[in-house]
Amino acid sequence: MDTKLGGVDTKLNEADKNIKDKLQAVDNKLDQADKDIKAKLIEVNTSVEKKFGGSDKFKDGVYQFKSELIKAVVEELKDPKSETTKELRDFLDPENFYPVEWKEGDLFPKNRAGKQKNAKDIALMQTENNSEIQSQTDWLNFFNEHSVQKDEDRDEWKKEFKSNVIGAKNLFVAAKSKGKQYVGGDFTKDEEFRIDQESKTPKGIDKILEDIPKQRRLLAWEDFFTKYDTATNIQKDWKDNWKNSQLSVDVAKKMYDKGWYNSPNARINDDKLIEAYTTEEIVDDVKYTIETKNVNPLSNEESELKKAHKFIAKRIEAETNLDKFPDVVGNDLSGELTTIKSAYDESKVPDTREYEKIKILRDNKIKELFKKYFLGDKPEGFSSWEDKHFESWRGAKTGLPNDGKSQRLASDNGWNNPVKLKKAKLIMKALSE
Repeated sequence: MDTKLGGVDTKLNEADKNIKDKLQAVDNKLDQADKDIKAKLIEVNTSVEKKFGGSDKFKDGVYQFKSELIKAVVEELKDPKSETTKELRDFLDPENFYPVEWKEGDLFPKNRAGKQKNAKDIALMQTENNSEIQSQTDWLNFFNEHSVQKDEDRDEWKKEFKSNVIGAKNLFVAAKSKGKQYVGGDFTKDEEFRIDQESKTPKGIDKILEDIPKQRRLLAWEDFFTKYDTATNIQKDWKDNWKNSQLSVDVAKKMYDKGWYNSPNARINDDKLIEAYTTEEIVDDVKYTIETKNVNPLSNEESELKKAHKFIAKRIEAETNLDKFPDVVGNDLSGELTTIKSAYDESKVPDTREYEKIKILRDNKIKELFKKYFLGDKPEGFSSWEDKHFESWRGAKTGLPNDGKSQRLASDNGWNNPVKLKKAKLIMKALSE
């Protein structure tokens, strides 16, 4: 009996265990199902939230539509052409609103189109409009006053000064006050008129200011040619020599008074010097070109220098007789230009033409001619002679004619020492007495 009861208990225990296992399996499935449902709900909620603008639009799972509604309404109200604002204007009376479309000339700001009217805006717009009208009027008067007719020139003024017409006027005032800077004093009425009427743009004023001293200089030169050079000593082709130089007209007058006319053969440079004064002198149908360098036209006189050139050509360069060359003070010659001092005033010529310098020129010419006459057409045998050898013959008082030929003849006859020849002449003279 007990054995049978023990078997029943075992079966009951197994049945109980099976029931518990099944119940646990059911619980597990329910738990998993719960998890799956929650996960699905989260997924659905996330998707919904995304569609409605994100999780910040929800509170405790409830969509907060009020803020979104307000935002949408505000956006509608910002657009004056939206249906909402149109309905609002009709509800509040359209007369209280500006037109939706703004056009040029409307007396309200462009950014107020379609919005409620504001007396302050209208007053401000009216003031700005009046100011613009006044600016246009001021610019028109300014352009007429200064003869600015081209649109592109007018645009230059407006671009630089905007509505500041007074600033544009002050530019002219400042320009006309710069006389000392440009011409060393006040501008003339004509020059001020040029500034006012010929300056078509802001930059054009500077061009006129720079041109005024140039025009003054040209006018001064024209006065110089017509009113100062009344004797017409300055030839037409020489006038550019004056105008293109850096000389002032006042300095030019001083040079003119010294006889300098800026001719090609006496061109005055920007250092106020004549680098080379050249003349051509004709003596016995032979032309001689005489040149003097570094002439100062403010202290040297052209007429005196020309006399010096004439003297050099006629009495030195063209002279062939060794006994007829001029002395500094005087000699035994008669006739024109017998002495250097009688030819010109050395105080009115460059120092290179002082009397002593002409004397050196004369002496060199005498030495040159004596050597030439001594050698004649038979210079052979004298190539080793230095100038001092020829000078020993020329300077010796041998009693021979001073012509070079006689000295050569004596040398060819064996008299190689002019000093001995001089002694021989003395002995012969003593014996004859």
